[in-house]
Amino acid sequence: QQQLANLSGATPGNVLLQADTGAGKTRVLAKIAQDNPHVLCVAHRNILIKQLSRELAKFCVVHGVIATTHTRRLCIAEHRKLGGDWIGGTSKYVCSIDSLLSRYRRGLLRIDTSLNWTIIVDEAHHMVDENKWGKLQTIFPNARIVGATATPCRLDQISLARGHGGVFDVLLQADALKQDSVKTLIEQGFLSDFKCYSLPERIDASKLKLGRTDYTYRSLSEQTGNVCYEMAGDAVKHYKRLALDKQALAFCVDIEIAKLTAKKFKDAGIAAAAIHSKMGGAEVARVFDLFERRIIKVLCNVDMIGEGVDVPAIEALIMLRKTASFGLFRQWCGRSLRPEQGKPHAILIDHVGNILTHGMPDRHVNWDLFNPPAAIKSNLMPCPACAFLFSAWLLECPECGQSIKRADVSSGASSIRYIDTALVLLQRKMLEQQRANETTLLIAERPQRLAQGALGDAIEKLRLWFADNLRDHASYADLNAFFSATANKEFWISQFRAKEVESKNVAKCLGIYQQWQK
Repeated sequence: QQQLANLSGATPGNVLLQADTGAGKTRVLAKIAQDNPHVLCVAHRNILIKQLSRELAKFCVVHGVIATTHTRRLCIAEHRKLGGDWIGGTSKYVCSIDSLLSRYRRGLLRIDTSLNWTIIVDEAHHMVDENKWGKLQTIFPNARIVGATATPCRLDQISLARGHGGVFDVLLQADALKQDSVKTLIEQGFLSDFKCYSLPERIDASKLKLGRTDYTYRSLSEQTGNVCYEMAGDAVKHYKRLALDKQALAFCVDIEIAKLTAKKFKDAGIAAAAIHSKMGGAEVARVFDLFERRIIKVLCNVDMIGEGVDVPAIEALIMLRKTASFGLFRQWCGRSLRPEQGKPHAILIDHVGNILTHGMPDRHVNWDLFNPPAAIKSNLMPCPACAFLFSAWLLECPECGQSIKRADVSSGASSIRYIDTALVLLQRKMLEQQRANETTLLIAERPQRLAQGALGDAIEKLRLWFADNLRDHASYADLNAFFSATANKEFWISQFRAKEVESKNVAKCLGIYQQWQK
């Protein structure tokens, strides 16, 4: 955080800071606000204004709030939680972009716009020349802009670089987070680990139409509306199977579907609520409070919780809205990755193929100002048995141990859309050959067959099956020692049944092996 704050001050021109959820973007911005005399911290949502104001208060930065009376009261309440009040007349402000522009148009913006302002923009991937954010350059001609975002990209392909549609001169990242940043943050404890599950898609994705920034609302609403009852039922069923009693956030397409989904949960005896833009600020705050206090278990939202919103209580994410935006998808995932005491990992339940489309939440991205992340085949597949999502070339599901056959990879519409089948089958062939070589090594170091005929064949299959089950729990040398010590047909006949080779039973094999070790 200190490195980014120092770099932003030393680098000329408009600066865009890229840092993933959990890396401390808001604290970096607060430090920059502390170090500059004239500051405007601008956000696009009232809930982000509250977060910015809270971080400024932590740095004891006295500031004004240019927003609605309700939002200003929320900021005061946050300060009181910290044991003080840092709101007052000053040359530093937290504001919403809409309130700022509205007051300027009406001549009610009571600040000197000609000063050398430092304009801090949270979620700065919104900022391009042609939109309302770009107007800040005209209103404040001598300002320097410092933006921050986890995802410096736009689906409309507009570059964030000055002269190419955007306003920024340089992209900055912390050195330690330039490679595999999300994985690094997870390893260091700043983000939670995760498990992903992908359920069969019910919507017809081929009928979705791309707009400028995502699928069009009309096509999304229409296609999702056709199957909304089934999707809501699936959401309840798989929440109960994978995340029962966890604090879950569901992303829905529209208000009616969010209400329906919340009702389905409530009908199943699970406390749930929907929040959306037609609700008043006080009502949204009340529902948020109930969720954070764990009274409400499932919160169904429509574009209310996404970019930059910090809700640490989220333990599970339920995706019921498909998005073509890689940036939006990563922002959603970031909401569930906040660590919390007693939370071993986040649970992501994807009903619409978002993870298959965009990759795992920790996929490495080479960010730059000029080019959005390249689209790639995710090469992920869900387990046919438990829906756990993993690399398609693995030979068994890492979650439940289900063996994955080549036919499971190469068949089905989802494989065609999301998997580079040729590459996956090549990697599977390499793994299969590696496993065959390991098995050959075990066979070569074992004594001769223990019996002739069909009985001998059955025992050999059992021994190979036993070795395969324990390859992650014992060395080849130890296994061969075990096989030498049990080189009699009576042992294998008494311990196992021939049909056991058709199932995976690591626990039984491990128990017998550990008993032998004693």
